[in-house]
Amino acid sequence: MGFGWHAIGLAWILAAFLWTFPGQAGEMVIPAQPADPVQLLTVQRSAALFRASTRERRHSARVIIYGQSTSQQWWAWELLRELPAAFPAADLKVKMQAISAFNADYLIQTAEADIYPLLPDLIIFQCYGPYGVDGAWRRFLRELRRRTTADIILLGNHPLQDGELVEPTDPARIDPVAFPATHGEAWVNYVVAPAIARELGLCNPDNRSLWKRYILANGLRTSSLLNDVVHFNEHGSDLLKAILKPYLRAECLSPGIDPFNNSRVWTHPVWRGGLQWSDGRLRLPFVGNRVDLVAGPGLMGSCRVLVDGKPPTEWPGGTGHLRSGGWKGEFYSRPAILKVGATVPLVAEKWTLTVTEMNPADRSRFAFTVEGSVTGPDGAGVSTERFVSPSGRVIIETNSWNIRIMPAPFQQGAQVVWNSEIRGVDLYRPVPPRDPRLETTVNLVHDLPDGPHVVELIAEDPLQPPPVAALRVYHPGGGLPGSELPPGSEPVLRCLRSGSHLVSAWPASWGELAPLLRRGPGNAWGPLAVEPVELPGLRAVSLPMDGDFELLRLDGP
Repeated sequence: MGFGWHAIGLAWILAAFLWTFPGQAGEMVIPAQPADPVQLLTVQRSAALFRASTRERRHSARVIIYGQSTSQQWWAWELLRELPAAFPAADLKVKMQAISAFNADYLIQTAEADIYPLLPDLIIFQCYGPYGVDGAWRRFLRELRRRTTADIILLGNHPLQDGELVEPTDPARIDPVAFPATHGEAWVNYVVAPAIARELGLCNPDNRSLWKRYILANGLRTSSLLNDVVHFNEHGSDLLKAILKPYLRAECLSPGIDPFNNSRVWTHPVWRGGLQWSDGRLRLPFVGNRVDLVAGPGLMGSCRVLVDGKPPTEWPGGTGHLRSGGWKGEFYSRPAILKVGATVPLVAEKWTLTVTEMNPADRSRFAFTVEGSVTGPDGAGVSTERFVSPSGRVIIETNSWNIRIMPAPFQQGAQVVWNSEIRGVDLYRPVPPRDPRLETTVNLVHDLPDGPHVVELIAEDPLQPPPVAALRVYHPGGGLPGSELPPGSEPVLRCLRSGSHLVSAWPASWGELAPLLRRGPGNAWGPLAVEPVELPGLRAVSLPMDGDFELLRLDGP
């Protein structure tokens, strides 16, 4: 069962309504919340996609909200509604994929259907652990960075009790071992989250501190923004939306980031001086995990596609299962099966799992059969053992059952349905353009191991290859956009004015060869004695514009 972009299911609407029924906040106007200027550097590709779009050249971008029930509330639906309206020239596709009550143990599995096949450009994410060193929360964030080039906004946890308003925020003073009850959340939000955000280049807005500051400045209680012990009321939803807006509407660095040519996404034109067809073949060695074809004008010709000598559908990401339906009695659209795997390429078909026997004393133990609309009957299994269907098209691990919140005790005879789909393109045929102002792109392959590969297009008629304008490669392992340093390039210092601060960023690969200088009174240039912030591939400083200096520059070699 898939959800279309912009789709809003009835269950989502009801849940959002119940959780955001207005409390006693009234019609208080929430002022704009300041953004952390350095964090804006981590959303520059999505900012460029949004802001660089014009009515003559529109950019497409995909935005996903993921997490638990607090990510399904009204703030999220309002942002998904408002974002396309804020950037009408862009072709924004937005989608709600959060799942109530699922923490990272579950979301790391459901993401196989919910995130990676959707090829997102921006992900907004929050969930409640588990936060341990080897916990699923950290593993999931690393998976998102390893497998997507999306900008990722990692939200912190809002305070739930008044005592959290005075918790320590200095990492040196936070001791979750000695003070687990009072320092635990501080450790998550001021130690763990900032560390992994710096490691992976995630945007971590510190919404928790802004939330606490707002409560204290207005003489409120934490309960003033909540509808129960954790979910927001209307006031809380409005506050979180105000905190997020500066990051979703981030100003672009100057000089700007090219969203299609940077350290994570690179476009290889097919023309004289670029890639060229030779004897009906187009070949591109690349480093990355995804290749899109940018269509040229015309509808003639076709070609086979090979990646490292194999058709895309023979790679694990070339076919896949969609999100499953829920248990009988499920209300919140939670899937009954977290992840369905396979050992062989799939075909497009509908799958049905039928519960044939239940253990009345233990609902986690049951027997079932599986059948595909094309494959036919494909085996029987029990929930306590790994299931591999005879065809190899269905694999269900013992930890992939949603048994934590199975809603009804009487599941015998219940059916869980889902679809499998083809995702890769083995044979490319030109497609009509959607809009002359939009690129027509086709994803040939994605979710490869992020590394060196070779993609080949082989025209069925060597004398008439299909019109291909470019091949676009996505490399999640690259640094932040702006960190690329093409051979022979000149030093580039990019700057961003955010409120009263000036943010400057430059490629970390320049190292000591390009120190940052400032011009102070009397137009004298001197070294800037500020330790730069280290981000993946970038060094940056954020300085208050207090009149002590006017300009920054790189002192090149």
